[in-house]
Amino acid sequence: MLTVPEIKEYLNELLSKLSIDVPESLKKDYFQGNDYAHPYVVIEKGAYHLKVRERGYVFEDWSTKDIDELMYKIVEGVTSDLAYEYALHNHIEGQDSRRLWFETHLKYIREFGNEKWTNKVKADIEEILRQTPYDE
Repeated sequence: MLTVPEIKEYLNELLSKLSIDVPESLKKDYFQGNDYAHPYVVIEKGAYHLKVRERGYVFEDWSTKDIDELMYKIVEGVTSDLAYEYALHNHIEGQDSRRLWFETHLKYIREFGNEKWTNKVKADIEEILRQTPYDE
């Protein structure tokens, strides 16, 4: 099992593969316990945990023993945030804003070269669009 500093180093190695610079705030927040509803990593009882706490209450505690699963959860969140920011600043009039967000999210996740991660993001997007198709 990796330690928190080793996980941080591993994440930085992964994020260096992206074609866009990742703001330090997006990286470091995952390794500082906080009280403002942003996920952070802890290791407890032989498992990696991503916890979300707000106002002193932990309202999400996701855990795994698989480092790949943990890294996917973090990387998926970071790339989704980056893609959302890109879509927000590059909106195309008359186009559902999710289109650019989803396309950019897939572009970023592909840059890791992990087919399993890419397929997970594709499946999530397909499910969202199945439930709520583009509105253009």
